[in-house]
Amino acid sequence: MDGSFARYVKEQQSRNPCLQGLVEFLTDVNGRQIYPVHFLSLDCSLNKLESPRQWRLHSSNEKRRSPGVVQSRPLPESKLFPSPASRESSSQTVLQEITTLPPEKQGRIILVENIDRYTVSYLGALYDINPLCFGTHIDNVFHKLEDRPPPPVFANSPSRFCRQDWVNLHYQRVLDLGEGPDLKVRTLYFDSNITRTVKILAPLSARRIALARSCCSVIKTRNAANQWICIILVDATKADVVSGITGSNSVAYKQVPLQGGPEDFIDPPPFSVWNASSAQEPKRPTSSGSAFDPLIKKLADYLEVLPPAFDASDPSLHSLAFYPLRVVISEWMYYSLLLSRYVQYYESTLISMKSGLGETELRKLLPWRRRCIRSQQRLELLRRFILGYPDNPPGVHANDVRDHLLDDVENITKQITYWASFLDSMVSLLDTHKSLIEAQDVRRLTYLVFVFVPLSLVASVFSMSDRMLPWNSHFWLYFAVAIPFTVLTMTLSIIIPKIPDVWKL
Repeated sequence: MDGSFARYVKEQQSRNPCLQGLVEFLTDVNGRQIYPVHFLSLDCSLNKLESPRQWRLHSSNEKRRSPGVVQSRPLPESKLFPSPASRESSSQTVLQEITTLPPEKQGRIILVENIDRYTVSYLGALYDINPLCFGTHIDNVFHKLEDRPPPPVFANSPSRFCRQDWVNLHYQRVLDLGEGPDLKVRTLYFDSNITRTVKILAPLSARRIALARSCCSVIKTRNAANQWICIILVDATKADVVSGITGSNSVAYKQVPLQGGPEDFIDPPPFSVWNASSAQEPKRPTSSGSAFDPLIKKLADYLEVLPPAFDASDPSLHSLAFYPLRVVISEWMYYSLLLSRYVQYYESTLISMKSGLGETELRKLLPWRRRCIRSQQRLELLRRFILGYPDNPPGVHANDVRDHLLDDVENITKQITYWASFLDSMVSLLDTHKSLIEAQDVRRLTYLVFVFVPLSLVASVFSMSDRMLPWNSHFWLYFAVAIPFTVLTMTLSIIIPKIPDVWKL
């Protein structure tokens, strides 16, 4: 199954060159897919979601000494460390268990963190998933166009992503790499199966800030028994951030959200409920946990409460993507706040006439304009997806949900658009600022000319006579003539520009 799906994607690449990133991922050209894949599944039965079950599926290339497959239930000692030859068959057995539903279940939500090539091939072949879905999730970096094709999210028109049975939710995650000197490298990477890039920004108050390009994808499909299946792909939010391919020379940083990350969009429990439950240990969490929890766990906690417009017999893609949408919108709001802070930072640097923006700061300022354009493209895809919310779902006012989500996205888009226009004007102001600095330099040079030109003229005239040479008897005449002449020249340089103004009076 693995090879057949990879060959299928390879053939589609001739028609869609943007799938090159997916082809490379399925062949693991960099040999980075050595990390486990985490699964959480929630079955839907009797119109409600049951408690999640979890799996941990290890890669066949994993170098660390760990089980090939670790499940939530204990395994016999003989199966704890299977041989590499048995890992592929063992992985397929567990994937079959994850994707096989009992007949009495209405459907299943499968959360997948840090997906690898084998899981992509298995799910893609089993559910006949469009390669464009996986390609858009895995490859989201715009490289130089002369070097390789653009990623699917930029290579295709927005209309191609509408009315699909899947959605890719792109966002920027703000990370705090701690205090310290500015890093020499400008790009870091997730130490995970999917190579996510992390862009280093200019330090703020000696704190190193970074942006991680992330994606959360939601896929709705059906199995052979016509039971609905929802697959939610999330990034490894607990993976280390490294400066290159994992090795002895690679420096690792923890993924720490800046100032705790975005706000939780779930209302806290009333004080009376909290006070009553504080005396006894709750059986299950009553909130989504902290911002430092893995995203896969946070989504599972959110799903304890059914999303709006959720029809257990046949939920829509929009209802299944409700909580991922809220998470992504929260991340975009935090990104817009960071953008405004950097506009303030460069603005304060720009108005400093003594130092101004140096070449290094200018190189860090200009990419923000491109980031704003890319961000607007991603937000437009998000807005179009929300516009497709069902009009009349059973039992809920989905139009209200749609309007609220649209208001949030449009508000973020307006903020980014405003700051983008401000950045454009800031670059124009920078040109004006440089012109003023150059004018000041020319003005200083002019003052020097007014001083030395009269002296040079007098020296040239007096050099015609030997008696005027230095240390001769008439050398004092040089100073007697040159000093008044210089004073006269400086006075005229001040008075002459004012003559037109006096004439007007």
